[in-house]
Amino acid sequence: MADKVVEGLLKEGVNAKLFQVAETLPQEVLTKMHAAKLDIPIITPAELVNADGFMLGFSTRYGMVFLYF
Repeated sequence: MADKVVEGLLKEGVNAKLFQVAETLPQEVLTKMHAAKLDIPIITPAELVNADGFMLGFSTRYGMVFLYF
């Protein structure tokens, strides 16, 4: 879903980029959860100040919840 949001923003001329925050769970836990390894760059706190806005998505049991700032 995040890819589609970025795609739509790009079509409207917005300079949109997709990032993820660094994982905090240990690899052992992620393995037991069968967590997918995403090929999305990780943003650093120093890079956040360069953004004009944010869209945050949080995994839920039945899909994704997005917050727009």
